[in-house]
Amino acid sequence: MQKIVDHVFLGDHTAAHSQDLLTEYGISHIINVTDTIKNLYTRQITYKTLRVTDTNNDNLQDHFDHTNRFI
Repeated sequence: MQKIVDHVFLGDHTAAHSQDLLTEYGISHIINVTDTIKNLYTRQITYKTLRVTDTNNDNLQDHFDHTNRFI
């Protein structure tokens, strides 16, 4: 997991599925940007899920307004 700015991190599915790591970093909200990985800790974590695929056809900028409000 990589710190982007204070309180904002970028991580992969391994980080998102590590309850110990999430607790250590005080993660309370996750933006899940995938169509295949499930949200595991729905009682402890607030999720925003974007069902997108890793292709040239999906434009992440289409989701920036929603994700910025979530952050």
